[in-house]
Amino acid sequence: MNKSRSPKVPFSKFTDCFRNPKEKLLQLLKGANAALCLLFIYLSPVSAAVSQEILKISPNPDGGTTEENGAPKEHALDAGLIFQLSTLNDEIFARDVEGQQINWLEATPRGFARRNAFGALDVSAGGYVIEQVGSLLADHLERTQAFTLMASVTCFDGDIAGEARIISLSVGERGMKLAQRGAQIMFRTEGMDGNRVCEALPGERRHIGITYADRTLHYVVNGESIAAETLDEKISIPNAATLSFGEVAQSMSSRWNGIIEGVAVYDRALTLEEIAALDKAEKRRIAEREPIPQLRVRAVLLDKSHVPTPQELSPYTQSLAVFLYEVREVLSGQYEEEQLHVAHWCVLDRDALPYKDTKIGSEHVLLLEPFEVHPYLESEPISTDVVEDFSLLWFYDVGGRSLGFEVARISESNVTAFITKESAEHADVLRGLPTPFTGRERAARAAAIRDELASARKRLQPYRSEHARWLRAVDPFYETLSEKLEVMEGAGASYYIGRDGFGFHQGNVRYLVTAYPALKLGEEALLKAERDDFPEFNAALRAVESIIEFNAALKSRNIDLLVVLIPGRAHVMTDESAEFGSGVATLLFPFRDLLNERLLRADVEALNIHEAMVDAYRTGDGPVYLRSDMHWAPSGIQVAAEKIGKRLSRYDFIRDPEGLGRRFVEESLSINFGPGTDFRDELDADGQPYLAESLDVICVRHIDGSRVEPDVDSPVLLMGDSFVEFFSYVSADLAAYIAAEIGMPIARIAGDAAGPRAPRMLSMKRENYIRGKRVVILAFLESYMFKPSTRWTRFGEQGGLTNSTFELWSGESPVGWRRENANVRKVELSGGAMGVELMPPNGNKRTVLVQTFELPDSALGAQFRLTLKGRSDDVNMLSCNISYDAGREVVAVVNHPGDGNWHTLRTDFVIPAQADQFGANSFECVIALGKGAAMPAQIDDVCLVEVGERE
Repeated sequence: MNKSRSPKVPFSKFTDCFRNPKEKLLQLLKGANAALCLLFIYLSPVSAAVSQEILKISPNPDGGTTEENGAPKEHALDAGLIFQLSTLNDEIFARDVEGQQINWLEATPRGFARRNAFGALDVSAGGYVIEQVGSLLADHLERTQAFTLMASVTCFDGDIAGEARIISLSVGERGMKLAQRGAQIMFRTEGMDGNRVCEALPGERRHIGITYADRTLHYVVNGESIAAETLDEKISIPNAATLSFGEVAQSMSSRWNGIIEGVAVYDRALTLEEIAALDKAEKRRIAEREPIPQLRVRAVLLDKSHVPTPQELSPYTQSLAVFLYEVREVLSGQYEEEQLHVAHWCVLDRDALPYKDTKIGSEHVLLLEPFEVHPYLESEPISTDVVEDFSLLWFYDVGGRSLGFEVARISESNVTAFITKESAEHADVLRGLPTPFTGRERAARAAAIRDELASARKRLQPYRSEHARWLRAVDPFYETLSEKLEVMEGAGASYYIGRDGFGFHQGNVRYLVTAYPALKLGEEALLKAERDDFPEFNAALRAVESIIEFNAALKSRNIDLLVVLIPGRAHVMTDESAEFGSGVATLLFPFRDLLNERLLRADVEALNIHEAMVDAYRTGDGPVYLRSDMHWAPSGIQVAAEKIGKRLSRYDFIRDPEGLGRRFVEESLSINFGPGTDFRDELDADGQPYLAESLDVICVRHIDGSRVEPDVDSPVLLMGDSFVEFFSYVSADLAAYIAAEIGMPIARIAGDAAGPRAPRMLSMKRENYIRGKRVVILAFLESYMFKPSTRWTRFGEQGGLTNSTFELWSGESPVGWRRENANVRKVELSGGAMGVELMPPNGNKRTVLVQTFELPDSALGAQFRLTLKGRSDDVNMLSCNISYDAGREVVAVVNHPGDGNWHTLRTDFVIPAQADQFGANSFECVIALGKGAAMPAQIDDVCLVEVGERE
């Protein structure tokens, strides 16, 4: 069928597009007789399912058991009702402790979560979040010390690997959760392993009631009492708790597959008779639903409506678009027309879905329902410019074709559940996951988090409760550092020499100085301030969110995460950095504890080593940091290893510490530092050269004298930046010291400035490598948390070069690239493409653009092609190379001839197996303009592909 393409609608018109075909027809009737319009509206058909449901969902808790037509309410029982999530519409009813109704709560979808035709929450591939409800419900629980949670739950997986949340009112492990673990639905609270509520039977709806009073829990399922349990401690809900339905973390492998509806919370323990009455009303309400007619067709895509980008769509987060299909075959249901319109999700949770780019002429199998039986869709932005024939019915893609789903099963009442392709691919992986941690291991972890949280809050008390006094105490320290930084910047020096010959880089002090204005505000004022006014604070919050996401991804694989922020030397060695010996040294930088507190509240185990480093600095036998290098000394490494080893001792797989003396020995050797170290032979801020340094290093050896190398098969994986691998060449690094503490070598993945890249670095490993890990330790220098330019990667993110065409810029730098002695600028090349211009270098150095990236295990030993498109007027001055081992091992290089012309330069090479570096798979792409260059050079793009792939 030949058909001309409809013109694409610009976003200025998209915002005014019609929500549904009735609205469009009403617009066409504009100007006609008003009575005719009203008659049309009055006679417009409404499905029985919708008409019956609308009268039942109004959250009117003010007494009575029926609406005007006598139909039962969704939750007819009023006494004590404090929260209700209505089906079909987005209304949320809530009362505060004074009985006042609250109207500003909102359920926000995450991932691909959506409502079905009956308004229930389909969280098979996402979840819903209600922020700021924790404090409300916490107030009620504190007042009454009782509650009842009601919900109808339909599971579609009879057995799952691990545990997935169904309903959670919590922060991390604090609060309460209804979850599916294996083949059971469980309820658990903080410090409680979880008790069985009922079996998770696929496709069967369970009406669950959980009551709590006098520290006793009662579980009621389908109106029948199942079990009771008395707790040792009372249940509490944190004020910062979030109410969520389904799994809202990014990791798809931990999704709960099912439907949730009929959620209500009471501030008292309902009686069994009351719950049984509610169960009876719930069953009657559901039984009155009319089945939704479904249509399954094989169809060819003829045309698509314009789909706005997520940026154009802002502030909205999701939208649909209508596509036109030609029907080739009706597989089930009834449909006689040759064409049909289908509304697809094309943007969800601010992500554009790939289906928007589906090719015209492609064939698809679609599971559809009439658009009008999904009334909640009418409030969503929807692009309709493909619609020309208004006689064709509209359908909704209930089968999730645009979401990348396949229909898995049809449940009762034609409610459909789906399984993602990603979940299908991970099915074998999930079945092969290690067993969940034991109750003893989980309890020990929970206790460690509680203790860390209490310690962090104790340390923060002077900053929070005596802020003015704290400011007076620490201001001289920050004033001195600010002066030091100003002198370094003015002299063009990279470091200054403090007391006792310790060097301090600009980076050691800059993040402290730039963060101080935010600290001066105080916590409450800072949280209310504009984030853009304090970019360092904003960067730290983004880093925390990324770590929380990484923790969730690991937890879905039964892997624990332990985060260790390595403190900067300037606020550990305060005598040396600023001649500041005040007793409040441990409180100099409250941001560290504020961030740790956020992580701990989100169930991320964050280990504080700052106080132990300060104690070792003041009372230890040797320095905790090196004089001539920014990294820590063996004494500092030992402090961290001891604390980490103590945490690891809780796991059953850790070896008996009694065997340590038989496996490891210590020896001492002298290492000299001088030119070539981190401070090299540069002049300091006073114009003086740095002197050489020597020290004794305690090395860890096997009993046969051999070095302790990382063990890739170890259940413990240490990840992080150069601090993690420093002294590795003599087995005196953090991994070796931890091995000595726990009696077994551990795995290590590290690299320069690699802390923020750790999630992506782990993604590059083969599945059997990840599957063998039980604990990931993420240790990195804390200053990376506060760099606005730092980009945190995500677990599952693809490797390879990013922004290789230099289209994306942040300020004066291309996104993903860092400048070293480089003046660069964005330029528009012929044809409108963006490029980068490298200016001739200043001084005796090259102009360099660097990008660090990772490649998967499969890249090792594979053949790649490096391509550079550029122009230079200086002979052999413009080059591009690929290297590993922090740039020390170059595996590919191309050089521009310097004839003033554009050249596309290529070279094929093989990445050697030794590039693995115990698993880092980390590489650098360096674009350089030689120090002898006199003219700028321009780069269009740089490309790295495996030979055989399309460039």
